[in-house]
Amino acid sequence: MAGLILPQLISCDEAGFTGNRLLDAQQTHFAYSSVTISNEEAAEIIEKVRQTYRLQGSELKAVKLLKHERGRNAIDSLLSQIEGRYLTTVYDKKLCLATKLFEYIYEPVLQDNNALFYRNNFHRFVSTYLYMQILASGAGVGALVGEFEAFMRSLDPADAPSLFGEERNQETDGLLKPILTFAHGYNVIISRETRDLSATGDHAKWVLDLSLSALASHLRYWGEKFPLLEVVCDESKPLSAQTDTLNVMINRPEISYFAGFGSKRPITWNMSRPITFGSSLTNPAIQLADVVAGITAAVAARRDDADLLRFHTSIEAHLGLECILPESSVLDLDGADAPINLVVLQELARRAEEWEDPLIGMGEFYDLARKRLPAFRNMERAAAAKKG
Repeated sequence: MAGLILPQLISCDEAGFTGNRLLDAQQTHFAYSSVTISNEEAAEIIEKVRQTYRLQGSELKAVKLLKHERGRNAIDSLLSQIEGRYLTTVYDKKLCLATKLFEYIYEPVLQDNNALFYRNNFHRFVSTYLYMQILASGAGVGALVGEFEAFMRSLDPADAPSLFGEERNQETDGLLKPILTFAHGYNVIISRETRDLSATGDHAKWVLDLSLSALASHLRYWGEKFPLLEVVCDESKPLSAQTDTLNVMINRPEISYFAGFGSKRPITWNMSRPITFGSSLTNPAIQLADVVAGITAAVAARRDDADLLRFHTSIEAHLGLECILPESSVLDLDGADAPINLVVLQELARRAEEWEDPLIGMGEFYDLARKRLPAFRNMERAAAAKKG
């Protein structure tokens, strides 16, 4: 029939799932993958790989295949056969937790002009600093992030006394002090926002889970390439509880875009029906997505593993734009943003301590800090030259 548009099947699965527990020591990375392959073709690919490499078991699983050379050769073959037809994203869970801390501590206070801070990468500066401190186990940070994770699971401020309790003269590393000062000074605003969150039912149970945002990023990507999607995901409790927020994209043929912060990205896609769920055992395309996700998580967590180097090129060629991975350059004080954000971090802490409005004049504050930066650097160079 002329004009009939058939939906493109998008099959999705994850690896490294630990729900709200982003500090899990064994599974440090979460990966989400999707494929645009029919179940019939996926079954043929899987069967061919199984026979060629004499693989046992009812399903292909990355964790098993990666243990021996025959399995790794099978992965090579599989990736080559689905080249260009899969997308994968990966998330460093500790960085995600630090990012969530910014989202739920700073965002409620700055939300009326949050674009100013996002445009200047303030969110990346704070979350990357916290991430580096988590890795270094800096003084005070272990308690802070542990309490924050517990607080986001319960939404009870009593679970995070370092953030919401009476301020104490505790030992802290570097920039952790102004972050805590900010949280204490604006704790009423922050607590009110989380109380509102606790009223949203099942969604609040998975507030730190990464599955929903990962799935949405994949559907935005595929929605630009195909006019109509049919989406099937591996069985998932957090997604089952939250997919109503994505099912609003049924019968949305016109794609909307967000243009800001130097890029233009889609924010909608078009689905033929609500997202459905199945198992990788009975859905071969989901099984392929499961293998890709497992490889992605392994490559990210074990960057120096010689057995995994062969997969880097394939995986990196299919990485989505919305991965959450650390970039140390965000903290480089010789760069354009980091020294400015350091001053802004301290200014926001001062305002919190004095109970001042956190937003009045902050645009001008950023402008002034940038104007003064060259003179400050000249003073630093002169002082260094004098010492030398």
